[in-house]
Amino acid sequence: NMRAYVEGGTIALINTLHLDDYLCGVIAYEMSNGQQVESLKVQAVCARSYAYNLIRSRQGQSYDFYDTTYNQVYKGYRANYGRCIKAVDETAYQVLTYDGSYISTYYSSSNGGLTAHNGNAWGSTKLPWLNANVDEYDKVYQDRVTTISKTSISGAFLNRCKSALQSGVEGAGYDFGTLQIVSM
Repeated sequence: NMRAYVEGGTIALINTLHLDDYLCGVIAYEMSNGQQVESLKVQAVCARSYAYNLIRSRQGQSYDFYDTTYNQVYKGYRANYGRCIKAVDETAYQVLTYDGSYISTYYSSSNGGLTAHNGNAWGSTKLPWLNANVDEYDKVYQDRVTTISKTSISGAFLNRCKSALQSGVEGAGYDFGTLQIVSM
């Protein structure tokens, strides 16, 4: 179903559909239909939990979600995405909770090999299920070692890099003193 309204001189079209049909059009693009069904099931539960929180926070608004990475990528329901549909169907009504409340489940295609707890990322009250963790499966994490020759950089440049690195690490709430620089 499509709904149209005018807002600020612009016509907006809203796709109105059942949440699980929406999720079939989300997980196919946040991951892909080619993934293993068990992985897609995890994504379906996370995407549903995220969607529940958005719906609750947007009560009274004209629509619930953006169809971009601002919320969750949605490009429509496709009947030929059998694995995604199976994952959504097999996890129907499953959401993640903490102390009886729905939780926000944030995810991304890459985290650089390290997640940050929400307090550091958004300056909000630290939530116990959003901890900082090393992600050894992230391709960026695996490729994070870079070698450059000592003669190709100046001491002043090294000092600026160290200062910027220290500021970033400490600004994120971590102890710069525990950072190990293997060789320079």
